Amino acid sequence: MDYIVKPITLPRFMAAMVKAKEIWNSTHNTLEESLKKDFLFVRTNGILTKIRFDEILWVQAMVDYVQFFVGADKKYTVHATMKSVENHLNHPCFVRVHRSYIVNTDKIDRIEEGSVIVIGKQAIPLSEPFKPTVMERLNIL
Repeated sequence: MDYIVKPITLPRFMAAMVKAKEIWNSTHNTLEESLKKDFLFVRTNGILTKIRFDEILWVQAMVDYVQFFVGADKKYTVHATMKSVENHLNHPCFVRVHRSYIVNTDKIDRIEEGSVIVIGKQAIPLSEPFKPTVMERLNIL
């Protein structure tokens, strides 16, 4: 950002602090703007496709790939890790429910026996380590 040479004078110190604050604010604002986005782009077969967060039903890991299940009949396969997908899906409606699954909580139809999440006709396992976080995020009466 800046550097200060000894002996440090108050005006030089204040100028460095102003510069640091400007950089901090610009970085912080960029982060807030990225959190407001409600979509992401995925690359499949050399094509970038926009997927809105509210269209994603669930995400499933498949070794070195991740599949995004969108709507009733669409899926996109992307070369990525679940950790990177989890970082990009920085929206409160997404929660990791299993080592291989992230679900959109708005799309959950029911939870059976406390260990199976049902979205449409798809049964998704709910692992014990992720269960407290999932239950905390749901609006349970």
